[in-house]
Amino acid sequence: MASNIVAESDDEQKSSMYEYRDREDSSESLSDTGGDLSDSESDSDEEQGASAVKQEPCRYYNSGKCKYGKKCKYLHVCKYHFKGKCKKGSNCPRRHSAASQSDSSSDEDDRGGRRTATPTETHDKPYKWQLNSGESWRDIANDHVLEAQYSLPGARGIKIYNTIYGAIDIDFNKMRIRKKKIRVQRKSFDDCGQETEWLWYCHGNNGWIEYGQKDSKGSATSLKSCDIEKEYQKKPKNFPKFTAGQTQYEINFKEMQQINLASGHKRRVVRRPKFTALQVKTGKTNLTSSSQQQHVSPGSTKPVWQFEGDSGKWYEFKHRFATDTESSVSSKEIEAKYQANPAGSMTFKAGRYKYMLNFSDMIQTNLASNKIRRIQRTMV
Repeated sequence: MASNIVAESDDEQKSSMYEYRDREDSSESLSDTGGDLSDSESDSDEEQGASAVKQEPCRYYNSGKCKYGKKCKYLHVCKYHFKGKCKKGSNCPRRHSAASQSDSSSDEDDRGGRRTATPTETHDKPYKWQLNSGESWRDIANDHVLEAQYSLPGARGIKIYNTIYGAIDIDFNKMRIRKKKIRVQRKSFDDCGQETEWLWYCHGNNGWIEYGQKDSKGSATSLKSCDIEKEYQKKPKNFPKFTAGQTQYEINFKEMQQINLASGHKRRVVRRPKFTALQVKTGKTNLTSSSQQQHVSPGSTKPVWQFEGDSGKWYEFKHRFATDTESSVSSKEIEAKYQANPAGSMTFKAGRYKYMLNFSDMIQTNLASNKIRRIQRTMV
């Protein structure tokens, strides 16, 4: 499913490979996976006779007591890995391979007994976006662009034009494909050296704001994203309470709402991953966090490239014709180069000087004086 990523502007939507969708007024429903990935199976042991293996994990194997062993018609795989959420990785006592019930496996292994952990498939980033039309899950090429959009709290979806299923429209809120019988999922992995960091946002009067960050009045919530995520992982049915100024609130995980305990006023809450861009250096895969690669503004949808001035202020790359700082490239042109190779570089001229932009280190270098400035990719 290889695809070329083309940077998008407002007047190029129809020719772009990706079409970004910003915010939506309906409530958010944040789920890692789309479709019907159920752990459940028949309550009757008699229904587990030998037949074709069904594409869902065996709950008896996962509890360590499946009596059918190799003859079980359900998959003998870790139910958490099946959903892309196994925290134990290669140390998990359950299989992480869909090729279960093999002749080479031991009977103890097939019945759910603990096994010696062996490394399975490894991944170069902590996430993978996939599509399924009813046969098998297929990876989406260049899914770092999709992940970057999904990481924005105000983004409600994205349209991809050149998949093997043609143009598809992904709804982030319901994690589904609009108007097509195709499932979509975002799988998480922890075997690449970095786990997904989840951030929590609330929709305030001035847009989305991350928990723990100061609002326009200078006040911050007593809980940070990491605190809320711990509560969410511990018990999704909990209602964690916190304060902001003198006001007390609670979060309803099921409804994804923040509730003012004094007035009863409700606000929308979303849970989104912190964007992690992929780098490739000297044949090795490295990960760079969003703080280096991309500055994300809540409710943002359009990438803009900026450089840091002497005063510390950030300025957008623009064509400045007939000036001492006339630039040969614009932010849009830089984005196109970045999408073609996020770990690459490019040169340009500003006035009489020649510069190089290094996307991996996010710096601009004057090739005559070797003076370095920081650059950033921000979403506005």
